[in-house]
Amino acid sequence: MKLQYPRPWQYGFIGILSSPSAGPATVELEAVHNQSQRRESFATNGDHFNGRIYFNSYCLADGEYTLTTTVKPLGDQESESFTCTVEILNGPSPLTQSLRHEASLRPQGALVLNALDSSYFNDYPAPLNHRDYAQLVRHRQVRRLVSDQQLSSFDQLGFLHLPAFLDASIVAQARQALIEVNEQESHGFERGSSMRFVNLHETIPALAGIYGCRKLYDVASDLMGYQAYPCQSLTFINGSGQKAHQDTIHLTPFPRGMMCGIWIALEDVVAEAGELFYYPGSHRLDAVLCHTHGVPKVDLEVRDYTEFGVAYDRAIGQLLNNNQTSEKQKFMAKAGDVLIWHENLIHGGCQRERRDQTRMSMVIHTFAEGAYMYFDSSGIIGRRDWPFLDSPPGRPANAPEVTPTAP
Repeated sequence: MKLQYPRPWQYGFIGILSSPSAGPATVELEAVHNQSQRRESFATNGDHFNGRIYFNSYCLADGEYTLTTTVKPLGDQESESFTCTVEILNGPSPLTQSLRHEASLRPQGALVLNALDSSYFNDYPAPLNHRDYAQLVRHRQVRRLVSDQQLSSFDQLGFLHLPAFLDASIVAQARQALIEVNEQESHGFERGSSMRFVNLHETIPALAGIYGCRKLYDVASDLMGYQAYPCQSLTFINGSGQKAHQDTIHLTPFPRGMMCGIWIALEDVVAEAGELFYYPGSHRLDAVLCHTHGVPKVDLEVRDYTEFGVAYDRAIGQLLNNNQTSEKQKFMAKAGDVLIWHENLIHGGCQRERRDQTRMSMVIHTFAEGAYMYFDSSGIIGRRDWPFLDSPPGRPANAPEVTPTAP
């Protein structure tokens, strides 16, 4: 067994990976607060068990804990146990306090087996289940960069265009790095393909410079009402050609409205090169989620998106056909332009008519501090980064780290 993200600090849902069980299983978790020695125990049962366990850390106060997880299959399969020491850091924000209170009322939901789903939050109070919680809480934060007019435009249209937002030299360095990747076909890239790179910033310093640009997160923080932190980056050399979609089903926050996508043009966009498109105002439509729209989750073992894609594309098509939205618009960006969109804005990539023309760009997905973060499409959790900080939020700089250890 192991932690899905083996960091010394944990937050939101903590992912624990185990061996799958051929049949029903009981999962138990004991948490010991290392300072007070207070013990809390949680348990759940599953008719089947694919090896994924998610512990809602909001059931505990922040602090250093020793967590012991035990899987007891029903039958001949042996039990499996795992112990680790972690520091839970959900932070002191009002959102965290609200979510911690609700989790304390539902200890039976502390452990989730196999997959997370939006239905987990169905009985949470109406304010937390508001279709755009961010609009309810922005008044609590002093804004940094976004004006009243920009905020009003974002609420109406679902996106915010920031022309020439990034320094030209930073953008030029990132573009040159991608030119080299394209020419050398490095990092597994095949020239001419619509391949996207996940977290390429981890290996290319020029992209890391953009990923760590704090003013990007200042804008997202203003829009969401809480400090924004990145979850991942996607980098494109060519247009994606991705069909119309909402990010909500793939990068799912709770409460709603607590995730933003940040699209950064690394070169001037040329017509017919696979331009980004979006439907202004479509963020006000229903969120298409697995539970609410009968979309099957993706089986991560086989990585087959076919069944998911058919059902999801049909649901998005019906949503657009059954509701009056503005006409599809293309984003003809200049290098350094930034587009930040609401998680629920319907957007995608135009088909590439000019196959020899690149459309270099980078996307960063950000979640608000304190919000749960998971992927409804697959049922797994994401991770939170803080590339512009010396230490995680809520943790003093240079504080000693706590290392997860297996027994």
